[in-house]
Amino acid sequence: EQWLAAVSIFQVLCVVGLFYPLQSVNVSVLKAQGRADLNFRLNVIKKVTGISLLILGSYWGVMGIAWAMVAQSIVALWINGHYSKKLLGYGTWAQVKDCLPSMAVAGLMAGVVYECHAVYQWDGVFGLLALVLIGLLFYLAVNVLFKMSAFYEAVGFIKGNV
Repeated sequence: EQWLAAVSIFQVLCVVGLFYPLQSVNVSVLKAQGRADLNFRLNVIKKVTGISLLILGSYWGVMGIAWAMVAQSIVALWINGHYSKKLLGYGTWAQVKDCLPSMAVAGLMAGVVYECHAVYQWDGVFGLLALVLIGLLFYLAVNVLFKMSAFYEAVGFIKGNV
């Protein structure tokens, strides 16, 4: 119970995690294209922007810092995606559109798990395990039911078929 105040902060920080995979891929694109010089310059810009947003967010406390980190993630994604579009013709908006179906399934799963917890008030280790199992089964079922291509690509990758 002493950690309940941190829940809202962690929820905001989860949004930061949404953008990380796309940022990582875009940085890898720069490196694969042999553009270490551009990668360095963009990192300097992103760090300066991040520090500025961090200072600005600090005026609103820890929650302000968390939202500043969300803003920095969005800025970094836009910057990285801009150069992916210039180099490969595959920018941020196209990447986000490609990820939307998977994000929608994950959002639905989160909603189902949230509602199950709200209705049944499962607590403790067994409650957590039950909610994880419900989330996993729902996620798998929706991906199979709607034949989500990203899901099958991931399964193929795990099996070593891709």
